Amino acid sequence: MKKQRRIVSVVLCISAFMALGGGGLGFSVEELEISPEYLKSSKPGASLDNTSVESTHPSSFSSSLSRDSSPAGIVDTQIAYLTRKIEKSPQDATLFNERGMLYRQKGDYDHAISDLTRALDLLPAMSRAYYNRAWVYLDLGQSDKALMDVEKALEGEPALGDAFFLRGTIYQQKMEYQKALRDYDQVLSLNPKNTKALSSRGIIYEDMKEYDQAIADYSQAIELDPLNSKTWSNRAHVYAAKGDIRRAIADYNRTSELDPSLPDPYYAKAQLLDQLGKKKEALQAYQAYVQYAPPDAGYYLEKAKKKIKSLNK
Repeated sequence: MKKQRRIVSVVLCISAFMALGGGGLGFSVEELEISPEYLKSSKPGASLDNTSVESTHPSSFSSSLSRDSSPAGIVDTQIAYLTRKIEKSPQDATLFNERGMLYRQKGDYDHAISDLTRALDLLPAMSRAYYNRAWVYLDLGQSDKALMDVEKALEGEPALGDAFFLRGTIYQQKMEYQKALRDYDQVLSLNPKNTKALSSRGIIYEDMKEYDQAIADYSQAIELDPLNSKTWSNRAHVYAAKGDIRRAIADYNRTSELDPSLPDPYYAKAQLLDQLGKKKEALQAYQAYVQYAPPDAGYYLEKAKKKIKSLNK
């Protein structure tokens, strides 16, 4: 599913910055446009993978893999292997379930749905097949069908933490935030160290402008997984929204340390530095953004180039 650009306006609050010791710099309040496409990878419109929320899946070599995690050659080899197994055991629902998820990894959604539906024809009580097919429907943007399947999965396996996470993701995409929060809370009650649920819940709190709760969730996720660059950048974004500029810049710096090729933290940081009057550092950040930004960055790429010319004067 194609990612949609999300433009976020962050209003810097002078009073908040003054409380951080920023008095006397004399900059005016203005809106900062930030376009962190990757920051909200769980936002509506984003493509979501099938990473397992908890170790509830029986021994399986495909269902716990993310959709793009295996090289094409390996996936094709696994599909060929399962096809031979199916020829020998055509009534084995598990084999169709496994092959269906491999087709999903390839992006072959028609065959994925066909195999998963066949698995359910053979074994209607197979909760995991409903769960896996729900992911395929979500990849295709068919959230209503995905929701129906995940409900079926939970009917058959009420303690399936993965399904609560998936349903929360669907509700989040539909912007039914209270329902999504309940599902993420359920995931975390089953596994308090689930960083995906923490980050996803943090995104909802941020959208609801519950910034302290968002920071708390992001911070806990960072403590559990300190090498996840996107979580650092998400927290930086919230700090910027609160006017806590120094912490925002520190988190953007950490993001770039972990993954220097991510462009948007440079753009966001450049705007903050420019507002602080740190022209040289802002220039360097804009230059880094231009270096790493994709050719289709469009408006933001052109704006960064204009800022570079302006700051070089």
